[in-house]
Amino acid sequence: MHTFKRATAVAALVFASLLTLGSGISDAQSSFVSGSSTFGSIEDDFGNTISATETEDPKAIILENELIKFHTTAGLAKSSEAEEIAEDYYHRALNNELPLLEDRFFADYFDSTNVILAVIPPEEIDREIQIMQQMTAGLDPENPTESGEVGVLVKKSNGQYYMVTVQIS
Repeated sequence: MHTFKRATAVAALVFASLLTLGSGISDAQSSFVSGSSTFGSIEDDFGNTISATETEDPKAIILENELIKFHTTAGLAKSSEAEEIAEDYYHRALNNELPLLEDRFFADYFDSTNVILAVIPPEEIDREIQIMQQMTAGLDPENPTESGEVGVLVKKSNGQYYMVTVQIS
């Protein structure tokens, strides 16, 4: 449990760095969070509502892969259950159902499950990729510090990147 909290704290610090950099950006995002968003929604083949402006973005894929690498190197195992929770929180963020701190950050903890969601402006995505690469480089794959399961999701929708990490202990 102690190491789980340490990984959660590390992830929270990374996401907190986003908050300090983008205080001016929150004004530009306030219309998104206040409920006047321009998201159109459609349903996929599984009945899930998705944003009509959601696109597969190469940088979103890179960041997602870096997050997976970081968490698995730390000792967590990928989990479809955690990925489903991440997907749910992503959709809740798109539907303005989550109270985002500074219009960019959300954290939740329930039933040994930790959820961290960050909204990343496009001008910061390269920096976030670099941070994850540096954090992974600092880990010793022969000596994992964590146990449990992880699910991550990074998608670009309506011009913003949504990064969700779910850890289940």
